[in-house]
Amino acid sequence: HYIQVQATGYYPLHLGLVFNEKTLYTMTFTPIQIVGWLYTSIQPANASLFLDGKPIDTGFTKLPVGSYFLTARRFGYQEQTVDIKIEENRTTRVDIQLRPAAFSVSDFRALRSRFNPANGGAGGRSTLSFTVTNYGSARIEITGPDGSIVETFDLPRLTTWSQGVSWNGRDKEGKILPDGLYTARL
Repeated sequence: HYIQVQATGYYPLHLGLVFNEKTLYTMTFTPIQIVGWLYTSIQPANASLFLDGKPIDTGFTKLPVGSYFLTARRFGYQEQTVDIKIEENRTTRVDIQLRPAAFSVSDFRALRSRFNPANGGAGGRSTLSFTVTNYGSARIEITGPDGSIVETFDLPRLTTWSQGVSWNGRDKEGKILPDGLYTARL
């Protein structure tokens, strides 16, 4: 008899056997994965690399053959994604030079649009959050129904993508503000 074991991404196994009558046989097959290599370098050197969303180190990485997405990112730089293909017993080289990102702000939002400042717990505050692309500073001003500024939050040094402050519905002196429509401006 001739046995062939095949699995996608593995070398096939072939085995010729002669079976004896009334004999039980147990066979274990361990296929060998078909692999290649990825070699990566990145500038700036302290940027992070992700292969299909999972972190990897620069240099050589042994991988099963196939297609992948390689993403490089670092705060203050434009994220870059590259489609790569790993081929059998070959090295795919990827050199990434990240470009500085312009300062921009996005996704400014309030976690809660309504809350009760008299509640001392999480129900008594709202998180105001936003995303930035580079180093900078920011100020959030809360204006009351009459247009006057009732609270400000200064963020003098933005050093990561995600930013946020928690507002408890009180003014600068800590007094609970009356019900009404308040506006947050970044």
